[in-house]
Amino acid sequence: MTVPRRIRTAVLCASALAAGLIGSTVATAPAHAADVTPYACDEVGTHYRTFNKTNIHIPTGVDWKSGPGGTVTSSIEKNQSATVGVSIGATVSTSAVVASAEATFSIDASVTSSRTESYTYSNNIAAGKYGHLQFGNWGWRMSLEKYTYNSSCVLTEDVTGTVTKMPSANSWGFRFWETTS
Repeated sequence: MTVPRRIRTAVLCASALAAGLIGSTVATAPAHAADVTPYACDEVGTHYRTFNKTNIHIPTGVDWKSGPGGTVTSSIEKNQSATVGVSIGATVSTSAVVASAEATFSIDASVTSSRTESYTYSNNIAAGKYGHLQFGNWGWRMSLEKYTYNSSCVLTEDVTGTVTKMPSANSWGFRFWETTS
């Protein structure tokens, strides 16, 4: 997991202060071009951090149910689409969330993933049970943090939430499960 720069900076400054390196040093401004602001905050802007990834199936079609016992079979031939879902108390850039998730977890995610093609799946059902098949996207659920620094390097927004569904750009298929009724 990558530690956000704002945490690393605070730890380094606290360590330097404890070691007596800050406080007795007089800083002099380095030479700079007229159009460059010295000591600019490199954290300025809005940032996203994703963590705690869990694999999930994002259903996009009908829940086919068959039984008791026997076999359940389904064929799909239409356009299916899975779109990223986010639960957070702030406006978020879904493309920035996808970029953060891809960088953090080395996954191939997308804001919306679509697929059109013919696909058939069949599964045996245990005696006395009902089998279910549902087509969808094999994606992820993860935690999300959105934080913003102003030009004075002051943290002005820090909210957390959940990416309820992050579609995979390339992973589609049926999910099978059994129930007693």
